[in-house]
Amino acid sequence: MHFSKVAAHFVMGAILATGAISTPVPQTHQTGLQSRSQAFPFNGYQGFQSLNGFDDFFGADNFIGNKNEKIFLPEQGSCRSSNSIDKIQKQLFIFQELIKKLILEEICEVEVQIIIIQQFTGGFDAFANDLFRFNGQEPGFDQEIAKFGNELSFDAEGKFNLQDFGFNGSDIGKNIIIIINDNYDSDNSPESIKSAFDISESAKQSSLQIEV
Repeated sequence: MHFSKVAAHFVMGAILATGAISTPVPQTHQTGLQSRSQAFPFNGYQGFQSLNGFDDFFGADNFIGNKNEKIFLPEQGSCRSSNSIDKIQKQLFIFQELIKKLILEEICEVEVQIIIIQQFTGGFDAFANDLFRFNGQEPGFDQEIAKFGNELSFDAEGKFNLQDFGFNGSDIGKNIIIIINDNYDSDNSPESIKSAFDISESAKQSSLQIEV
């Protein structure tokens, strides 16, 4: 059973819906924070054999991959405005439940589950920094990695068919496209983005509180 029947249509639809707009040449960008990152090797951490090779993906000093070289492609996409935020939420939370399924069914040690989810969600923290335009970096996504969504599939029992896909963590970010959108104003957006972040962060933290 192919993943594309469930969720990859959304991934590919977002890619195919983008229009091509030419820009001069591909750009290479690396953030100024790279030299500050500290090495945290996880290969064989606490004797967990399932972590052998973990550091081969991004590197022991590149936990979430934000030190990867980023290459911005000439082609750029456009944002289509949607009035159906609930449909976008549904797509995203299908992904969320599939990620939980993958972690719980394929990783048996809770410590390793914690490490891998920290790595995964850290990538979204970095993406949020791009939305803020920290270090002047525009938000984008690697279109070549995203295309692998169509190759994700399940076996007869409904579990993920684990595949190699032929790329390494260091390849992520080498084919970034920027979505053209006049949604950022350097004079006013930083304050309005912070307000949006603060209220949504407060809502998140309030939801996470456990009553005793």
